Amino acid sequence: MSFYKLYLSPKTPFGGYSRAFEDSEFIIVGVPYDLTSTYRASSRFAPAAIREASLNIESYSWRAGVDADELPIGDLGDLDIVADFGETVQRLSKIVSEVLGEGKRIALLGGEHSIAYAPLKSLPSGTAAVVADAHLDARDEYLGSKWSHATFMRRLLEEEVAEKVVFVGVRAVSKEELDFVKNNRVCELIDALSILRGRTSLIDEVSRITRGFSKVYLSIDLDVFDPSYAPGVANPEPEGLSPTHIIDLVHAIGSRLIGVDVVECAPSFDNGVTSILAAKLVYEAACAALSPSSSEES
Repeated sequence: MSFYKLYLSPKTPFGGYSRAFEDSEFIIVGVPYDLTSTYRASSRFAPAAIREASLNIESYSWRAGVDADELPIGDLGDLDIVADFGETVQRLSKIVSEVLGEGKRIALLGGEHSIAYAPLKSLPSGTAAVVADAHLDARDEYLGSKWSHATFMRRLLEEEVAEKVVFVGVRAVSKEELDFVKNNRVCELIDALSILRGRTSLIDEVSRITRGFSKVYLSIDLDVFDPSYAPGVANPEPEGLSPTHIIDLVHAIGSRLIGVDVVECAPSFDNGVTSILAAKLVYEAACAALSPSSSEES
């Protein structure tokens, strides 16, 4: 059974890339889900806003020296969302597994960050996960719930399905979740201040930690960026990273990048600049993953 045919509905394609599944190596899927958002909800509108932005910015990557228009990219549409989080996750997990099982790469347009539970749970062996986020999302519960955008990483780590998780750009945590992550043997943490103050080289540290992993999945919560770069996010935090930090990271991962999600864009709270940044990240991820000239750290 082709789960992408069962659970996806066509939309105006990202960048106009309407190639069929069989003809695509980099698959884009929208996930318009924000049912557990607790502050500035509206990320359910983000897939449409990011696609609109993608049609109005250039697709050439200076770092890779290639135009995404030359690459086999295909947008298969949006996941059909249901109110039950478990069912939504199950549908998305099946699609991610199907795409990766065919040797293709995947990009998910969120949606809130809880949707990343599905791809992170579905990663093949030999994969490291890099999570760029202002937050750890590792509370035991939040507002009385065990399942939300603030708890999904705790559930994932409790299930011990991840081989390595590298948190990047963290600067807003509770003591409870910080202790949990620091005591978890698969986790590494690179905080935002150590990067901004020059004490830590983001690229060198991530390359060191993920050395030996043939595959890397990158989860990008847009609140990893300083609000001056990405004001339209659900939970903005001061003292964030710059687009250059994260785009450099994307290209340092290079062809090892098997998937990426770009989440927590809240289009209702800015004039479109955050959606533009999100679209830029997807273009750069495609160019980094598929271009032979992209740098690799293995």
